[in-house]
Amino acid sequence: MFIILTGSSGVGKNTVINHLKKSDDVFKLMPTFTTREKREGEIEGYPYFFVTKDQFQDKIKNSEMIEYEHIHNNFYGSSYSVLDENLKDGKVLIKDIGIEGAQNLSHKISHLTPVIKVFLTTTKHELVKRLKGRGEKQIKLRLKRYKREQGEINKFDYIIFNNDLEETCEIIKNIYKINLTDILPTKEVKKLSVRKINKYISYLQTGKELKPIKVAMVGNKLFI
Repeated sequence: MFIILTGSSGVGKNTVINHLKKSDDVFKLMPTFTTREKREGEIEGYPYFFVTKDQFQDKIKNSEMIEYEHIHNNFYGSSYSVLDENLKDGKVLIKDIGIEGAQNLSHKISHLTPVIKVFLTTTKHELVKRLKGRGEKQIKLRLKRYKREQGEINKFDYIIFNNDLEETCEIIKNIYKINLTDILPTKEVKKLSVRKINKYISYLQTGKELKPIKVAMVGNKLFI
């Protein structure tokens, strides 16, 4: 299985991945090739292989990349060789990837392994706070992309408001155990408005047909 984790820069994707790996060894990071500079404390191959732009272009020309995208003036992409190597381990692969790359990667590997697309989000105010906290120098550039990323949110299987690390990771742990062909949790029942439920009831009473409703239990909570 492959979990694609997407969200704005600073939303906490790598923090979530690191926590998942520490709490459950079934999860394994799928490394990404990038042309951006290595940050302090980062290790080659986790989560990135750092290459020059010329080296990245060569990989594209040689058809080594499954997908790639240009974000904040740098290239990011996934390679076939790294995917093949990791799929052999029987782990749940997880990868931090941009919105365009998420769709491309899902399309190209769905015939090889089940794919789940998860979008992590938070408020704009909280995002700025996190970016400042890690010393980000290109906040305006990243906020410009934030608006476009939020506009793509409905293309993903799951949307998680990443306010609590433990809760976010527990949701993801439950997600990978679910058969997406049977159930697709989207909203906790207690958070549905009574007005909307009554509207559906009135539709049914007048003989109108509704689309099938899918129900799931995730973390002892009922979702539809």
